[in-house]
Amino acid sequence: MPQTDPTKHAIIFRAIARKGWYDATSGTVSGFAFKLRSRELGLSVLKAAGCSRENCLAGLNECFGEFHLEMNRVRDLGLKVVDDNPDAADFSENHVEIVGIPIDPVTVEDKQRAEDLASDLADFSSLYYDRFGSYT
Repeated sequence: MPQTDPTKHAIIFRAIARKGWYDATSGTVSGFAFKLRSRELGLSVLKAAGCSRENCLAGLNECFGEFHLEMNRVRDLGLKVVDDNPDAADFSENHVEIVGIPIDPVTVEDKQRAEDLASDLADFSSLYYDRFGSYT
């Protein structure tokens, strides 16, 4: 899969799948928002925002809004942002993945790297869109 062009998509967006991923009181994003779940090879993000109360562009059944983060900061962590495979049945022009996070880490080093990356991604993410006024 080709890498996403950071000059065209300097900002990328992560759907908020769980309300607890954001603390409105402190304005902080939880590292849990950036942890790979089983069977994931990368973190799902979007090139462009545009969700509404009626429509979640990420295709989630439950979505509370979006975070935004700078692609170059993601790349500075040694991660890649790659476009969807255009031949895939579920291809979306707007969908990309952050890859390079250890998948199903077993070693102490891989577990620590996955934790550190989740924390770093959360640290430079911020709330972009509050879909249902959940955080006000």
